[in-house]
Amino acid sequence: MCKFGEAIGTEVINTISPYLKSASEDPKWRVRSEAIDATASLALAYQVLIPLIQNIEVFMKSLEPIYMLYLKDRAAAVREFGVERIPDLLRVFGHNWMNTFIGKLTDILNKDSGHAVKITAINSLRSIALSQFGDSIADKIVSIVFKALSDPVPNVRIVGIRTLSAISRRFESPQLREQIKKSIATALDDADKDVKFYSAEALSSL
Repeated sequence: MCKFGEAIGTEVINTISPYLKSASEDPKWRVRSEAIDATASLALAYQVLIPLIQNIEVFMKSLEPIYMLYLKDRAAAVREFGVERIPDLLRVFGHNWMNTFIGKLTDILNKDSGHAVKITAINSLRSIALSQFGDSIADKIVSIVFKALSDPVPNVRIVGIRTLSAISRRFESPQLREQIKKSIATALDDADKDVKFYSAEALSSL
């Protein structure tokens, strides 16, 4: 169906999107994974059909809500697959979508109670920071992820530490690296032994 949409153009998006949304809620995780992939692929295909600004409007209105379902999918494989498509979408939609997307990820970290969803949000922020746009947004992402180090769930704090460590290795800015070291160092006194271990490991590699 997505090949059909790519060939015909944006006029069929309202016809296709309900089927994609339905597939993204299928009981089988592989079907949901294909739905997320098809949604991202369809958004990317329209870049050659219409001007960029209109493409962003089409994506934001009809396709992004379906794509964003990956964040809360119950299957880790679907969530991971959604994260993997972020660099592709950034290459097409750039800063126009990135800033809005980061805002939604921040809201999840601040308001959502599910630790799996928060971990996916952090991994999404990591994907953005390590992308071609990382130089312009790394400071902001570091400050967002730093707040996750005080999350009540140890696994969320561990993923936050690993994300900060990966960002530090990606950039050579002394100021940014020092900021990250200070952030990770706050977890050395964490009540959870695993969080302590990963914070010490991360600091030893920076």
